[in-house]
Amino acid sequence: MTASVATINLRQTPADAPGPSQLPLSFNRIVSRHLVHRSSVAEVLLTDWRSTGDNTYLCAAQWPRGHSLYRVLNGHHDPLLIAETVRQTGILLAHSGEDVPLDWKFVMDRMTISVNSDGLRTMPAPANIVIEAALVHLRRSTSSAVHLRLDARFLREGLPFGTAAVRMRCVSPTLYRRLRGDRTPTTVDSTVALLPADPHLVGMNTEADVVLGAALGVEACQVPSVGSWPLRVRTEHPVLFDHPQDHVPGMLVFEGLRQAGRALLGWPDAQLADCDINFARYLELDRPSIVIANMLRQITPTEVALEMVVSQDDQTAVAGTVQMRRIQHHAVTRAA
Repeated sequence: MTASVATINLRQTPADAPGPSQLPLSFNRIVSRHLVHRSSVAEVLLTDWRSTGDNTYLCAAQWPRGHSLYRVLNGHHDPLLIAETVRQTGILLAHSGEDVPLDWKFVMDRMTISVNSDGLRTMPAPANIVIEAALVHLRRSTSSAVHLRLDARFLREGLPFGTAAVRMRCVSPTLYRRLRGDRTPTTVDSTVALLPADPHLVGMNTEADVVLGAALGVEACQVPSVGSWPLRVRTEHPVLFDHPQDHVPGMLVFEGLRQAGRALLGWPDAQLADCDINFARYLELDRPSIVIANMLRQITPTEVALEMVVSQDDQTAVAGTVQMRRIQHHAVTRAA
């Protein structure tokens, strides 16, 4: 598929052109925000990229120690930064490496993540991350859709610490309008005003970052095995709704799964370690959604596997498994 001239002129600005393959990746400036579908430059994590072969790439990202939502906890970076980084990587490489036009929409179908917590430890500076990425075309591209799988390996100081894979569809504005009908950011909004769950129960500092309402039901036993909560959607959230959306964004869903796992287990400091999540349907902004967490097995005293479902209108929209892990506190060693 070939991008239009207008698309190419927008895309290939000097800051976004890949550097020569023999030069190291740069962490000195971010890529243009439109290439990762972000409105705020503060939410752009990627700093550089280059092609290394046929549909293979190297990308650079920098993780801050002071993000407003994805905060350092117990001396470790938030593993949801992997999810946001791989989301941005897929969009960047589709536009810049595969010539997907800038006005096309991206639909996430599945995301899997696995992370070694040791690679998330904070240091006296932001974390410089290298992503080894490969894009696979899952079927023949058409004039209105491209189906891609992104496989990514995350490295820090040359050592691998995580992997992620994303299946996504890139669709033209015309096809997206057919999929969504009259549902646009200007015609739909969240109409369910829910009181938040206790922030301390879900490991958040403020009510503004709580994406669950009060529990609808938690099995009455010392260690609950199943619980359900309404999804709390605030379209004014500056990170989860960095720009207007016509549906609930995937990163809000991931935050909901994490907070539900914390609430079920009574582990407000637990983080997502591994996950395999399928997105089957759009979650609409103006209808209630329910997050259900069900304990599958205790892996270790500090790690548990959970089954997760997000339903709307009595239909499963999101489903998969996650592993929640409590991470031991790590003190940052300061340079002399």
